[in-house]
Amino acid sequence: MFFRKRKIVLVTGILVLLLTVYFRSMIGAAILRSEKIEGPELRTMLNCALFPVKGREVEVNGNKYFIPLPRHSAEYASSRYPEPKKGKQYLTSTKDLERYLKKELPQYGWEWKDQLGSLVIVKRVDNEDALGIDMTSFTHFYLKLMYH
Repeated sequence: MFFRKRKIVLVTGILVLLLTVYFRSMIGAAILRSEKIEGPELRTMLNCALFPVKGREVEVNGNKYFIPLPRHSAEYASSRYPEPKKGKQYLTSTKDLERYLKKELPQYGWEWKDQLGSLVIVKRVDNEDALGIDMTSFTHFYLKLMYH
């Protein structure tokens, strides 16, 4: 009986520790927030970890391309932050940004060209088509991305 309770406590502790590590960005953003985080924002952060969006199709100069999104990204829509007319917004973890710009974009034929403040400009390797990625801080752990 004593060993069974001890085993349950140990397994529960390990499970809580693993979940804390896996959701550390979401927990950190909720605790150390620079923005007011409510239900829609927390759902989007959870979707970043559990159901990330792999990429999206963009049109540049009449040509359609697939552009990947950073590994932990989810579509973001909120009544406080309405969707702009230019396109969808995405929320992504800041920990994936460097890998995204240096490894993932080049794998799909995009290369970093320039940066103007929060706007990163990437261009196609095979032609001169360019795309702007507006990266604005949402919290210390998350960015809002918009492709245009």
